[in-house]
Amino acid sequence: MIALHKTGFVYYLLASLYIGLLFSAYIIGDTVASQIDGWGWLFFLTSCLSHAALLVLVLYLVAFLPWALLRLRRLAATLFVVSVSVLGMLGFVNMQVYKIYRFHINGFILNMLIGPNPGDIFQFDGALLRQEGLLLAVIAAISVALWVAAGRLARHWGKKTCAWGTGTVALLLLTANSLHVYGAFVVKSSISSSTCPTD
Repeated sequence: MIALHKTGFVYYLLASLYIGLLFSAYIIGDTVASQIDGWGWLFFLTSCLSHAALLVLVLYLVAFLPWALLRLRRLAATLFVVSVSVLGMLGFVNMQVYKIYRFHINGFILNMLIGPNPGDIFQFDGALLRQEGLLLAVIAAISVALWVAAGRLARHWGKKTCAWGTGTVALLLLTANSLHVYGAFVVKSSISSSTCPTD
């Protein structure tokens, strides 16, 4: 039972890093990247990582912890990995939407997708759908691989290492929020222009 909880916590840390990197990937090759200075990059990265940590924490508390406490090991692992995979897919799709429309996934985009006659707005051929399906499958495979890696790492992680992980997440949250306040106070555009997709 202890091993399951430790694996879940290690997976939480690995998944937070993974999702945070997916959240930040939209800025690669974008013109806004050239406008960001060192403070802006620090805020952007810590913001993406801390937002990811909070979102994955919700998944941990809802999709993993209750079932782990009930000793339903397989269900807990499956729900946690699947939920992280879905979150990763959303982060990846958001990156693609931003590259095309220059804004993140929002109610407007979702309304076009689920509204009447989405085929009149979006034109997807078979090759594109296969490519997209393959990329999303890779994201899901990485999520599964991280669970396997978490299981192996958990065997060697003690209380000090887990405390270090918790402290790192707390430091990310503190840094991101402090830089956000600083950027708003001094009206620093390099910080205000470098936002996480979930802001």
